[in-house]
Amino acid sequence: MKSPREEKIKELLRRLGAAPNYTGFHYLVEAVLLCTEEESKLLSVTKTLYPETARHFSVSPSAIERDIRTVIKIIWQRNQSLLNEIAGYQLTKQPTASQLLSIIVGYMSLSGQNL
Repeated sequence: MKSPREEKIKELLRRLGAAPNYTGFHYLVEAVLLCTEEESKLLSVTKTLYPETARHFSVSPSAIERDIRTVIKIIWQRNQSLLNEIAGYQLTKQPTASQLLSIIVGYMSLSGQNL
């Protein structure tokens, strides 16, 4: 059974323009869930977060990174205005994976959606 937190993350990603038909969508949901449980994972995305997410899906960490980058590109193209709104500041370029994860985790926490 999916947690309310997971559903809120999925809803936010859909609003940002990402769709569940992208593999990176599911990787990003899992990565955000892991970071909401332990925010220190945001400090070691490539060394800790990607490998842990990769183990969950039985893929390589590089696949996680690549597919999350694809979703970030889609979000950037489809809904920059909402991304800027949840970031709380104007982004001047496409965010990195670490930046997007930090934005989403911070938004979920501030908006009381970190259930």
